[in-house]
Amino acid sequence: LASVLDAVSPAPLTVGLGAASLSLAPVRPSRLPIKILLSATFSTNPESMGLLQLQNPWTFVASSQKKYKIPGGLREVLIVCPAERKPLGVLFALQHVNNNKCICFASSKITANRLSVALSEMGRGSVANYKADLPNKSRQALLQSFATGILQVLVCSDSLSRGLDVQTEAVVSYDLPLSIKSYLHRAGRTARANRQGIAFTIVDESELPAFQMLLKKAERPDNAEIEQW
Repeated sequence: LASVLDAVSPAPLTVGLGAASLSLAPVRPSRLPIKILLSATFSTNPESMGLLQLQNPWTFVASSQKKYKIPGGLREVLIVCPAERKPLGVLFALQHVNNNKCICFASSKITANRLSVALSEMGRGSVANYKADLPNKSRQALLQSFATGILQVLVCSDSLSRGLDVQTEAVVSYDLPLSIKSYLHRAGRTARANRQGIAFTIVDESELPAFQMLLKKAERPDNAEIEQW
């Protein structure tokens, strides 16, 4: 690159100032930064891509067959139970992971608040509801408590599934995700960087066909199966 710049750059410019002279070296263009973008649900929307201000980008897709791919270290478990017993389904999932850290996703802020209260009343004292309307300092304090293990269960809505930069051992989808992208963003909080993780999804019988259809949109590692409890 340096030799190319030397070939196209003009010679130094010398400006006479009476008995003195000033030598101005040619200005070389600075090297452009290299951007590497990693995403489990990569978007090809022109408007979204335009905001990134990329120049001659290259795209590498890890999935060979489908647009979306399940991480190799992710264990997927489907818990089928009546809607009114879903909080008990969450407790069952938490007991299975030996009370390690877990993030529970709900479809709305109201549902997330109700679930956090229900879990606390059922003996899950180290539970917090992570809400977007909390002050920034409060949200950061919750994340720090969760990262250090003071909090074991973090409950939040789907609106925050893409903004949480935390690692957890398990994820619970209390409500059915509306799309495969939503499912991957939830599951993406665990099994990161070749680590092991488990994603529970709690559904009732009426939701089962829709969820099974949704799962077909993602590619899975060889011999990977979804367990049903």
